[in-house]
Amino acid sequence: MCAAQYVIDPGFCKQNAYSPKTGMESLVVTPVSKASAQQRAGRAGRTSPGKCFRLYTAYSFQHELEDNTIPEIQRTNLGAPPLRPLFCPSSALTPPGVVCESAEQSFRFLVGRYRLLIFLAKVLLTFNTFCLPSI
Repeated sequence: MCAAQYVIDPGFCKQNAYSPKTGMESLVVTPVSKASAQQRAGRAGRTSPGKCFRLYTAYSFQHELEDNTIPEIQRTNLGAPPLRPLFCPSSALTPPGVVCESAEQSFRFLVGRYRLLIFLAKVLLTFNTFCLPSI
């Protein structure tokens, strides 16, 4: 249990953000949201009387901070994780960043996936069952 009596809130946090321009993810210092600031203030005095010191003005809190934090799913690259199993057959068993055992293994796996994709496309087109979901 947290026994913090005082909390100092600088008003900033580091968030993971993806930049499509550079194609990289990075930790970016961003202002906290009102919800995060209120949660930080709530950590002071859970077990005994406490106080939160915010290093920004009440005006900044009311007018400049967003109400909620942007969800992480909107800040990250969604292209890489779904495609990863296509490039490395053991990716489901290995942690991110681990490369396949060999380039030959990756290439054979990709060729197999490509052949399966072509076969499924032919089947769908043959039976005319291919349709796009409606939105």
